[in-house]
Amino acid sequence: MLGFLKENKVKVTKILDVGCGSGRNAIALAKMGFEVWGIDFLEEALNELVRRAEREGVDVKTVCHDITASPWPIEDELFDAAIVHVVLDSVERSKRRVVAKELWRVLRKNGWLFVIRAVRKRRILRTVRGRS
Repeated sequence: MLGFLKENKVKVTKILDVGCGSGRNAIALAKMGFEVWGIDFLEEALNELVRRAEREGVDVKTVCHDITASPWPIEDELFDAAIVHVVLDSVERSKRRVVAKELWRVLRKNGWLFVIRAVRKRRILRTVRGRS
């Protein structure tokens, strides 16, 4: 994601880490100078994120909320980009539309959405060979 942003000279300052957990991605992004917010439903994970961010000398704002529940307690068009790292794999299919709708709402016009999914090597091989 960062390589893409740099290579394409995309202006991004404020990023939302969706399903941020204890903040691995959020802290890394904050260290690079981005203003980062994390949203997750696990209060314990968010508390750990705050502790880790303090140790690393960065600031990450946190929102404790279930991403499958609408609306998120975040104002409209607040973010230049959002990262959804492997989170959608654990969201029920019937609730993914809520997540997509909320992402659309909190991203600014022309904002960037980065979705990273976990895929088994076997599935990639089948896809490469032309089988789904």
